[in-house]
Amino acid sequence: MRFRDDSPPGAVGAAVQGLQDLPAQIPEIRELSAGVDLGVVPNGCDLAIVADFAQPGDYLAYANHPAHRRVVEELIEPFVVERHRAQIEIPD
Repeated sequence: MRFRDDSPPGAVGAAVQGLQDLPAQIPEIRELSAGVDLGVVPNGCDLAIVADFAQPGDYLAYANHPAHRRVVEELIEPFVVERHRAQIEIPD
C-alpha cells in the first residue's frame, strides 16, 4: 500500500499495529506479518502485509471480519492512495 504524502505522522505505524493485532482476534489467520517498507529500493510502497490461511474461505472470513473491517476503515482507507492485492497458493 502507498499512503498519501499528507498522511498524519504515525498513520502507517498505526495501520501496522492494527494489522498485527488481528491474529489474536481472527482464528482463521494462521500467520500475519505487516511492516513498513525499509526503503532498500526506490519507488517502494509504504506498507506490506503477508497473511497465511489454510484455505480460501479462511481469507474471506478474515476479509469480512468486523475487527479487520475496523482496521481497514479507520486506519487504512482514509490514508491510502494505492493498494494492490494478490492471493497465491503456497504448496505445503
